[in-house]
Amino acid sequence: MGKHEANPDLPILERLLAAGYPKDQVFHHDTDLYVFVTDLTRKVIDEWMKEQFSNIRIENAPSFLFTVFIDQVTGKPMFDLAFQWHETDAETLCRFCQMRPNFDKFGAFTRANNHIELAVGGYSGLYIGPNETGETVMYACGEDYSDYYYPKYCPECGRKLR
Repeated sequence: MGKHEANPDLPILERLLAAGYPKDQVFHHDTDLYVFVTDLTRKVIDEWMKEQFSNIRIENAPSFLFTVFIDQVTGKPMFDLAFQWHETDAETLCRFCQMRPNFDKFGAFTRANNHIELAVGGYSGLYIGPNETGETVMYACGEDYSDYYYPKYCPECGRKLR
């Protein structure tokens, strides 16, 4: 069993690198991850899709998950994996991924010190930020707070949050 199989929560980029895919052959544009089509990448991507998307296989995957294109430099086929590129270094995280809970001098956690208003509504606004334990949470707030939504992926960069 390879390292990438031991942790099903590992993002596809980390799985590919753990399986031995060379880091210097990893490319991206915005949040799309590009890797060359090889036996190794087919195997790792196929396993990842089965786990993440209810047994979808590479052969029948919808095009919004990935496409294959011909690299203009090498002439070789590459996988384009939508929303799967992310840096793991904290300095390169988007503004939402780097949010951490802030506590005041008395150790109290308040929404006002931790959350960003994404959209202003007539009677409510849409907010995002960390909760007390650091999980990213989204909610609408007006006269009362709505239910909290804990997104699985960052709404800005697509990075897996949990």
